[in-house]
Amino acid sequence: MTDRAKSMYAKRIDRARIAVAIATVVCSAGLVVCIRRDDHFTWYLAWTLRNESGSWRCGIWAFGMGVAACLTATFAFVIEYLARPTAPTEFTLRSLFVRSLLILVVIAAIGVSMTFGFGVAQGVGAVIGTILLLAAMRERREARAVLAVLAVVVLGPTLLSTQSTYQYACRNASEIVAAGCELMDQWPKTGFGQEVQIGDPRVPKAFHSLGVRRVWIEEDCVSVLVPGLLGLSNREFIICRTPDPTTIRDSVWIKRPSNKDSMVRISDRLWMTDY
Repeated sequence: MTDRAKSMYAKRIDRARIAVAIATVVCSAGLVVCIRRDDHFTWYLAWTLRNESGSWRCGIWAFGMGVAACLTATFAFVIEYLARPTAPTEFTLRSLFVRSLLILVVIAAIGVSMTFGFGVAQGVGAVIGTILLLAAMRERREARAVLAVLAVVVLGPTLLSTQSTYQYACRNASEIVAAGCELMDQWPKTGFGQEVQIGDPRVPKAFHSLGVRRVWIEEDCVSVLVPGLLGLSNREFIICRTPDPTTIRDSVWIKRPSNKDSMVRISDRLWMTDY
């Protein structure tokens, strides 16, 4: 690619970035205004749009799609920036496309695996940390140091959170299940769920080691709440008498997913879900 072609490409990219930035500001402001004017915007959050809901509801939908499009374009610009080769590597559109595709595949694989394995917060943290790390690799001097520090700051808590409750539950699944079953056997059978204070002496030691903050007991399951790192991505561990947690009644203080596939299987009778 000639120097003139490179200059034209850079100018077009800069113009596109400015256009996306302006569109993001406009769509975000419009979305906030429409939401504040519409008292029933929760229908939009549930991805429904009624014809009789009025123009403000339509504005929420339109500006919401605009914000989503702007965020997608911003992510594309980030990938393009990471994939753009630095000197002395030759710059061609073909190499840019191939590098962009490889980076996108790597980031998507990391994000999906972390999300399904550990939760949404961990997936987002892993993606942001990976992007910062790749950006540090292509920068020089002060910029590289700053981006590397930011990558460590983001990836550090992300990795710590993945190695805490989830890994402990995997290594000690049998002990946790046994403690939950023992707690169910000891608790009076009233036919209703009961919340147990964490300071109760009957709460097993395995629960304290797991970092439990709430315990809910039913006849056929024990649900324990483990707060996530910095209060993000709280986790509910469900200890069941049977291998199928979908047969369990919903606890009164927790919103449990209706789909079994949204739960992570730790063992036959120990399941985990993030919310």
